[in-house]
Amino acid sequence: MSSIRILISLYILLSLCYSATVQGIIKDKRTKEPLIGANVMLKGTSLGSSTDETGFYIIQNVGLGNYSLIVSYIGYEDFEEKISVKSKSAIVLDLL
Repeated sequence: MSSIRILISLYILLSLCYSATVQGIIKDKRTKEPLIGANVMLKGTSLGSSTDETGFYIIQNVGLGNYSLIVSYIGYEDFEEKISVKSKSAIVLDLL
């Protein structure tokens, strides 16, 4: 039983060491107003977030690698941006 706990603890520790945060603010390009409730997702994963009243989003526990960040919002065309997560630090991506 204790070996299972050790393995689970090791897995959690390694997951935290090799993960990053993707965050930013989504605003309308023309008016510069925040897009409240926009969906921000990493394509091909179950990771995503919605923007708050300031347009801020945060996606945590992102593994190292290359992703397509997709932003969708009612009344707007979907937006896709390629991103590369190379370290466990925060990736800040503000979009207009």
